Amino acid sequence: MSVPSLPPTWWVLAGAIVFAAGRWLQLTQRRRVSQSQRDEAQRHGEGLLATLEEIAGREGVTPDHLPADLSAASGWVYRRVPTLTVDRRLIVLHEDAPRQILTRFPGEEEARTIVFADGRVDVFTESAFGQLIVGDDVLRERLKLPPIEPDLIPANPADG
Repeated sequence: MSVPSLPPTWWVLAGAIVFAAGRWLQLTQRRRVSQSQRDEAQRHGEGLLATLEEIAGREGVTPDHLPADLSAASGWVYRRVPTLTVDRRLIVLHEDAPRQILTRFPGEEEARTIVFADGRVDVFTESAFGQLIVGDDVLRERLKLPPIEPDLIPANPADG
């Protein structure tokens, strides 16, 4: 059985059609996932949930029906953000203890990873982290957001 001899332009055209169809399927899937995330947010009043356990749901799956392993979230502190249109400078997640090492001349400093409301992920030294937590609390107060529960605030964040 031999491949029919078609001009090369037909093969290029067939490849382009297959590529376009694959891309269309990929974009359709992304739209469905995005829509399910928007629907879930609207069900919760355009707000984010109060705890990581609520995000995982009762059945241990996300709104997109993906399994959620909350053991991966151990070691992190979630600072609730009530709406999706909140100030981008707010801290949403941070490590509960310094787990990173930043090399600074002449030595090293302990540091934490922080996730901001706009999705940025940065690593800050313990002294900078303490200042960020204080600044985040002030910003939350200025935006009239509910305060972070005391048991979720690290003990003495300014201590380095």
